[in-house]
Amino acid sequence: MREIKFRVWDTYNKIMCVVYHLEWIQGEMWVDGIPHCGNSRRTLMVKHNPIMQYTGLHDKNGRELFEGDLIKIIPRFPKEDGTEYLRDDCFEIDDFCGCVSYFEQMVHPSNGEPEVEFEIIGNIYEHPELLQ
Repeated sequence: MREIKFRVWDTYNKIMCVVYHLEWIQGEMWVDGIPHCGNSRRTLMVKHNPIMQYTGLHDKNGRELFEGDLIKIIPRFPKEDGTEYLRDDCFEIDDFCGCVSYFEQMVHPSNGEPEVEFEIIGNIYEHPELLQ
């Protein structure tokens, strides 16, 4: 069973925070988070600050993959003609169920060796230029 974790993008301060507490207050979801590079607690309303869920997957460097991450696909076995399985583009993890299921099947197939590795190269909030 995978661990349930979240992170939140603080839109005002432009910083990613680790969520350590979620709470419903008067019909609105609020989170308490701590920035990755600091220790000052922030309380944020999810309505204005996007929250992202941990997928349970790790990239080739052991980094946790969250919704909103941008990844580079690295084919493990090139085709016989030398071309790669996938283009050397980045993909956004945006549809938790569909996208994660697809990558999990490629990274952890039930029938043998993984077809691909992937590397987290950023996320849609801190690195929007990678989407262009």
